[in-house]
Amino acid sequence: MDEALTWLDAGPVLPPPYAGEPRLVHNDLCPDHILVDEAGDLAGLIDWTDATLGDPVLDFIGLFAWRGRAFVEKVLEGYGAAVDEGFHRRLRFSVRVRTLHWLHTAVREGSDVEKHRRWVANAFDRCDP
Repeated sequence: MDEALTWLDAGPVLPPPYAGEPRLVHNDLCPDHILVDEAGDLAGLIDWTDATLGDPVLDFIGLFAWRGRAFVEKVLEGYGAAVDEGFHRRLRFSVRVRTLHWLHTAVREGSDVEKHRRWVANAFDRCDP
């Protein structure tokens, strides 16, 4: 949590916005919406109610929070679409802001605070440039 406080105290700088063509994004990609088969392979994605056209970063925020940067890099290997130059900077900023917000909401509502602490820890992992 110290890294999160240091980042907030420093006054985070907004990354430049996504300037590419809007892409179809699930916009709520998290463990609850990923189906895997018995072998552990991706079998499908469910709950497309938040789908939109926009920045592909939106589909990686939940994955980063859940499993960290190394997992996102592995997913990107099979993504099939090139990511723009600012992708990682926008992702890092977005995952930090969102996980802090989700933790705040969890504390306020008294729901699964420990999960959200882990997600904040992933967002501020020292291995993340």
